[in-house]
Amino acid sequence: VPAVRQLCGRLLEATGAPRLLTLHDIWFADPAVGQPELSQRLAFARSAAIRCAPSQYIVDVARRALGDDMPCLRVPLGAEPFDTTVAAPWSDAAQAAYGERGFDVAVIGAIGAHKGLDALEALPDWLPPTVRVVVIGYTGHQLGQGWAAGGRIWVHGVFDPDALPQLVRQYGALLALFP
Repeated sequence: VPAVRQLCGRLLEATGAPRLLTLHDIWFADPAVGQPELSQRLAFARSAAIRCAPSQYIVDVARRALGDDMPCLRVPLGAEPFDTTVAAPWSDAAQAAYGERGFDVAVIGAIGAHKGLDALEALPDWLPPTVRVVVIGYTGHQLGQGWAAGGRIWVHGVFDPDALPQLVRQYGALLALFP
């Protein structure tokens, strides 16, 4: 959508970092959105340095829509079905990590290598030291609550999806990214 394309453009301008695009649906190639929007979506997908998708079906749609010279890698989902019995609530440890002012940036979800885990772990080095990052979810290196990336990123852990809006507010995030 236009807001996502605009944000990605600004991040590219600010960082120069290549963009990985994970396709979790086929809306990027939906002709029902009309030609101007469809053209912009396809151009956005083509401009990514790397494209990946969790299913062969989406990979095939991407190949037909984007062309053979724009490969899309299949990266299967690795997560088990969500188990609400292991969801981490707001805890004393989370409150302590929140500190006096919370976190500026929330990264939401299960962040593995295919969603940019290496870039996430390097992110604090690229930001001013006052900008704090929380993962509302977990990473490929850490499933439970605690500090990650050498104490620079707080990981909340698995959460009940219905609690997400409240958790974003509780952590005080000004910007939330959902890779």
